Amino acid sequence: MEISQIRYVLYVAEYKSFSKAAQQLSVTQPTLTQQIGKLENELGVSLFRRTTRTVSLTEVGLDFVTYASRVMESLEDLYEVMRMHKSSMNGIIHIGIMPHVSHFNLAKRISAFAYRNDLMTLDINQASSGELAAELLDRKTDVAFIDLKSIDEHLHASLELTLLCQEAIGILLSENHRLFKADSIGIPDLRDISIVGSDCFESLAGTLGKLYL
Repeated sequence: MEISQIRYVLYVAEYKSFSKAAQQLSVTQPTLTQQIGKLENELGVSLFRRTTRTVSLTEVGLDFVTYASRVMESLEDLYEVMRMHKSSMNGIIHIGIMPHVSHFNLAKRISAFAYRNDLMTLDINQASSGELAAELLDRKTDVAFIDLKSIDEHLHASLELTLLCQEAIGILLSENHRLFKADSIGIPDLRDISIVGSDCFESLAGTLGKLYL
């Protein structure tokens, strides 16, 4: 049993004519008649009563049409789902990025994703975490990289959040800096001090001097 054969039967049942069904399907009438006959032989049943003037469904044909209609509806649903997947694979992904994410090597990761999915277009927007969270709720952005501490509890509850990483930061001080010998450093002391991510710790600590974590 082939999909085309099922479709032929449904058209003949609808138009009650082999010639009209063939015309609607853009096939020749002999082809349509041959394929329906082939299906009937495969199933071992007669689907239509044929006379010189009329075509009607047999009792078996009525059952066939009932179930065949469901099959075709399910097939259309399947095609629609696949079209949606194709559209999402070949479409545009709107990505939001908060400032100062260079420590996460995000640009390199996005570039690698774009290379593996060359049919997609990536639209990248940089904004604050709060702005990106609002864009996610408004469906203006598909995915965003944000700082969870920068958005309120309401947005936390409204978004599907995944913790990607927790990044430690460090402070690099030269030996002649006024805070170099301090046991601890407070927030007010951070003005005009360079802050780096953990991926820089090992390479910079030995070069520039003392490293506070």
